[in-house]
Amino acid sequence: ADQASRQNAHVPRQELRRMLMEKIQPGTIQWGHALVHYQDSKDGLQLKFQKRDGESSEGSVIEKTATVLVGADGIRSAVRRQKIGDEESPLSYLGCIVILGISTSPVSNLTDGETVFQTADGTTRLYAMPFSSVEETATASLGGKNVTTKEEPYESNGGETMWQLSFPMKEEDAIKLSQLGSSALKSEALARCGSWHHPIPTLLKMTPETLISGYPVYDRELLSPDLLRSGTQSELRSDSKKDDTSERDSSVTLIGDAAHPMSPFKGQGANQAL
Repeated sequence: ADQASRQNAHVPRQELRRMLMEKIQPGTIQWGHALVHYQDSKDGLQLKFQKRDGESSEGSVIEKTATVLVGADGIRSAVRRQKIGDEESPLSYLGCIVILGISTSPVSNLTDGETVFQTADGTTRLYAMPFSSVEETATASLGGKNVTTKEEPYESNGGETMWQLSFPMKEEDAIKLSQLGSSALKSEALARCGSWHHPIPTLLKMTPETLISGYPVYDRELLSPDLLRSGTQSELRSDSKKDDTSERDSSVTLIGDAAHPMSPFKGQGANQAL
């Protein structure tokens, strides 16, 4: 192929997720379950979950059995906490915070549904990319050609754009800002980028607070293969007694951020998982 005509292929994460879920037998995925504890033995895995019951915040505790447990439960994985513990390869703060948002696309050549762009001022960086087209708008609340916010109505291309804002911040301040919620995060984004070139101020203003999130950025050092395979002695003990797990490989493993979280730039986590 002609080198000049080559382009990147962008696959929206929500679309890939939908395609994968459509291939799964209905009822396979059980939502609203939080792992409390597991026990690994030669007879299999005993899993204990806390299930949300309606409006109850605590819910009921249920038990399941399995042959294999794959901890894909994120950077603060409950599976990792039991298998590896918090002392091995602890979280390492990378010195910055990330704010994410999804908005209908303002009318601009930069938010035309095909273009990816980034702008930086030496401290703060904003990266934006197409999230969905007019035909496949993922969020019903953002459908239509015009969007009205508290400030004023804006004309839209009709598709959606996802943006990511990152900048240095002390860890304690980043934690506090993320805990203040989406309104504070949006205000911070506008304070930093509200005077930048079009369409950035409009893009930020058009973003509903319900579609804004933010968090301090962490990663971890790699686990050794032996530790990832067999875990620590904390996993191999039950009621203060060692079981047969110490003499065989564990039936529990980790994947994704639970195994090795990386900074959320360049799609590293999703791409390496694939």
